[in-house]
Amino acid sequence: MDSNKHSEHRQTEFRKNVVTPKRAREFEDEAVENELEEQAEDEEEKKEAEGYIKDPKKTHYRDSVVTPKRARELGGEPSAQEGADDEKGEAAFEKEAPKGTAAAIFEGEKNEAEQKKLYSRRSMELSTKSRRNRATVRAIICMGALTFFAVILQFMTVHVPFTPRLFTIEFSTLPELMAALAYGPLFGILICFIKNALLAIFVRGMAVSALTNMMLDSIFLFIAAELYLRLNSRKSRSSKRRKRKRYNAKKAFICGVAGAAVSLVPQEFITVYLAYPLLAKVYASTGFTLDIMLDLYKNSSQGLNSFLTERFNFALPEVKTLWQGVMIFNLPVTFAKLVIISFIAALLLKYLMPYLHYRKKGNEKKR
Repeated sequence: MDSNKHSEHRQTEFRKNVVTPKRAREFEDEAVENELEEQAEDEEEKKEAEGYIKDPKKTHYRDSVVTPKRARELGGEPSAQEGADDEKGEAAFEKEAPKGTAAAIFEGEKNEAEQKKLYSRRSMELSTKSRRNRATVRAIICMGALTFFAVILQFMTVHVPFTPRLFTIEFSTLPELMAALAYGPLFGILICFIKNALLAIFVRGMAVSALTNMMLDSIFLFIAAELYLRLNSRKSRSSKRRKRKRYNAKKAFICGVAGAAVSLVPQEFITVYLAYPLLAKVYASTGFTLDIMLDLYKNSSQGLNSFLTERFNFALPEVKTLWQGVMIFNLPVTFAKLVIISFIAALLLKYLMPYLHYRKKGNEKKR
């Protein structure tokens, strides 16, 4: 009997150790399931680690929040005396703490919603600061680029026919007007100041021209940009600051033309009573005087009159003073130049405004 039992036991152990095809498939299925479970656990750990790296402030804030349930888990159930003391302390703290602050978010059963509101408020503040910083960096880069183009255009001068040979025009006011319309009048005036300062420092004999150009361009830029700011903005109810509307090319062009027309009045006085007397003093050693400048205007007037009488049977009045010469030659040419600059600036800003201002991708269509 003992031998039979021993033989049966050996057979049973042998059967357990024998790996049949069915049992081999079962082992393979178990190994696959174990691998899948290990991979799922590893993925969950990676997701948790990545979430903590992506938003460490949120994870740290959630870990630091001690809800009433977590407080009971950490400290155990308090005694009756401790509970009464805690209630007295909470009542005194509630009287001292103002409503709506972080100290009052654990009150009652609505603490989770209050925590979400507090975190969303803090995240909005951080996103607003980062957006402002990016907008500031974008504005500085664009201002530098516009200043560079203004300096380059300053040296591309063009002489208008039938005008005194000393009278030339250039289109360096174009980047200044674009900056003034996009960022405000002070930014356009800043570019104008930098451009003329570089011109006065590095180009010999251009100090007087740089001074007068800076004064005339600043007047034009301030009038055009301030008028556009008034027309294309609305007052905020919460603050006294004005909020700009969407860019309007027509209003920008109209404001540029209005600024050009108004700036002609100070241009007459600055040119006659400041620019030409300073030029006569600076170049007195070379023999340049106001009488020579008046002769240049007279010769230009005679040439223009002869051209008009031959073509259109029309003649201009004879130039007898510098005031008349500036009014006949300088003002119309300057007005035409500023109108062309206003048109080009309004057209370019229609396409360049999204690049001059930093905005989120979702808000570009709304603007």
